[in-house]
This record gives sequence, structure tokens and C-alpha cells, in this order.
Amino acid sequence: MKKIGIVLGLSVSLLLLLSCGEPDVDEPVVEPLQSSTEVALSSIAGAESFNQFAAASGSLILQEEGNQLYGPVGPYQLLSLLSEGTVGQSRQAIYNVLQTDAERYPSSRTFNQALLTAYQDKAVASVANSLWLDQQQQLTSSFEQVVKGPYSASVEAVPFAKNPKKAAEKIASWVKQQLGADLFDKSMVNQETRLMLVNTVRLNLAWLETFETSQTVEQFFYADDQKVATDFMQQEQKNHQYFQGNCYTASSLTLEKNHRLLFILPDAGISVNQLIATPESLHELIEIDEQERADVNFAIPKFKLTNDLDLVTVMQRLGLTSIFDPEQADLNQLIKSDLPLFIASFKQTNQLELNENNVKVESVTSLGGDASAAMPQEAERLDFTLDRPFIFIIQGEDGLPLFMGVIRNPTIEE
Repeated sequence: MKKIGIVLGLSVSLLLLLSCGEPDVDEPVVEPLQSSTEVALSSIAGAESFNQFAAASGSLILQEEGNQLYGPVGPYQLLSLLSEGTVGQSRQAIYNVLQTDAERYPSSRTFNQALLTAYQDKAVASVANSLWLDQQQQLTSSFEQVVKGPYSASVEAVPFAKNPKKAAEKIASWVKQQLGADLFDKSMVNQETRLMLVNTVRLNLAWLETFETSQTVEQFFYADDQKVATDFMQQEQKNHQYFQGNCYTASSLTLEKNHRLLFILPDAGISVNQLIATPESLHELIEIDEQERADVNFAIPKFKLTNDLDLVTVMQRLGLTSIFDPEQADLNQLIKSDLPLFIASFKQTNQLELNENNVKVESVTSLGGDASAAMPQEAERLDFTLDRPFIFIIQGEDGLPLFMGVIRNPTIEE
């Protein structure tokens, strides 16, 4: 039997395929949707599940070789949305990865809805979802209610089966409209595709205090296996907060809209992987509370970074396997079809630029399937020179980890 596919995208993309198993006719019950209110994201119960998911998935991704960049928002949104159209083992497996369960999931839905409400400024910070459906298919009524409700996803029919090239171009155009960048991988779309979910995240945040370009100087960065010359931005912050951890020092700089960029520098002789070896250790970094103060001299390398992430492998390592198996996936409550679906692909593409003026990040995630404290009297001085591999976390107003990454060599853009 020919397998047909669905793709979700950050663009996170998730691809769903039709499998040969028997369909499950029981539709999951969808609770009445509540309108989101303006509350602190960190105060919503689902925020802690998000932080735990970010730490578990991020720990695996950031330990890979080279420079790494990962945005947990897209995968979390798409997997949450996917769970609304699944039943049985597949739904429970998704809940496990999302660090939630049936009883707590409504708070995760509320968190996702509040996140979308908070990030609607396309010029500065935005999160958006979309669903692309083959013209010959229909969403189930329960899934469509959730897609258009708390997940605020636009829904558009495209000719996946008859004209996949045209369908891919329409999705790519939407992604470019959201991000201002051509990040969607058109090769994800083919004649087998039946549905694609796409999430985009865009940040274009200025430093609260910009760096003087006249103070940017070239100096050495000591990568794991070589010494490279690169431009370092410099800035002194008087009586500035920092944190002295076990084997590392951390300090952050404020971005507009009360966001911050947290830099974590391992002590000499300590690798970044030692600090992020487990979900618990990365979660500890996400939760850093800078309580000490000093006159901090920042020296930060300028860098650009682009990467592509295959999230299928990451999710499988976290224990989410059934949705990728045509014999086990229970995803038939997404579309009105006689054939069940399974996830064929789950990808994320990111790019980031950090310079004297701002921090700019664009990210697209796709998922698809086929058929088948107090001030001191006198501040000490701290030279915070990021001249060896370091970790960075871009955090929202409520401390949520929107993006996290590792720079092992700032002169390499991929």
C-alpha cells in the first residue's frame, strides 16, 4: 500500500504518513477552549513541563560536535498540537516526552496558547503556527477546533498529491513572510505528503545597551582543537549581576522587551559537554539566578550560526518511537481518512546573528507524515571573556529558554 505523508514545520516540520494499520474510530474528547488571559508565562503550570522538555531535548542536541543552536518552542508546540489528534500509546508517548500526562496536559495547552498571545510582534518577537492539508483531505472536527483555537494556526489546502512543487512554494512563501528569510526546506514535500504542520519563531532584539563598534577588537578564541582570531565586542557593566557556579561562571546582558542573553563560560579545563551532560544539569543552567555582583568586563565574540536539526532521532532517544512506526502510530484523529498516519519527518532549521546592535534569530520547525540581592559596598571586578567554548541561552521576559546553543568556534557559521 502506498504511504502518504504529513509534515509539520520551525519552520519546525513534522511529516505524517499513511500506514497500513487498522484505523481507530474513537475520537478523543476535546475540552471546551478557554480564552487566554495576559498572565506571566512562568506562572502557568505548563511552563515547568516546557522547561523540562527543553532541558531533556537540548541536552542531546547541544552535545553534538560543532556550533549548535536549538529552539525548543517549535517542537513543544507541534508535539502538543499533534497529541490532540492522537490516541492510545502514541498520545501517552508524546505526553511522556512533553513531561506531562492526561491530567496535567490542559495546563500545557494553556501555556502554548499564552505563548502565542505573548509573541505576536513580527518586527521584534513572534511565534506562528500553520497547517497545510492536501486538497483531497479533511481535518477531523475535533482536531480542527484545536488547530484554530488555542494553537491559532492558519489552515490552507494545497495540492500535495497533484502538484507538490506548487504546495512547497506556498509553504516556503508563508515561512518567508513570517521570518523574512528563506528557511523552509522544499525537498520535504513530495507527492506522498498529505499534511504538514509548521511553526516559526522570530526574534530581532536590540541590546538594552548597545556595544560601541569602536571598542570591537580582534583577539584569539581558543577552540577545542585550534586557536582562531575573531572580533570581540567589549562592554563594561558596573555593579552587574553574575553567578559563580560549580565549574562555570554565568552572566547575562539585557535585550529589549525584558529578554536576556545568558552566557555560561566553563572554567578552564572544563568542557561545555560536562555542563550539559544530563537534562538535570542543563535544567540547572536554565534556572540560574544571578545573585552576586561585580563590575563585569564583557568580551563576547561576534558570530553567525546556521544549522539544521533532524528531530526524529532526538525524539527517539527520548523514548518517543511509536509515532514514527507505521505499525504502532495512532494518529488517525488528525484527518478524515480510512488509513492511519505515522510521522515521516521532524526537522528544524535555525539561523542566528549576534553583533554590536542586536541579536537576531529565525527558526522554522516542520513535522510531517505520509499515508501509510542587596548591593555591595564596593563591587569586585570580573573579566568575563568568552574566549573558549561557551553556552548561551536566550530567555524571555519570564526566564523561559526560547533558544539555547553552544559556540565551539565563532569563526564557523555552520
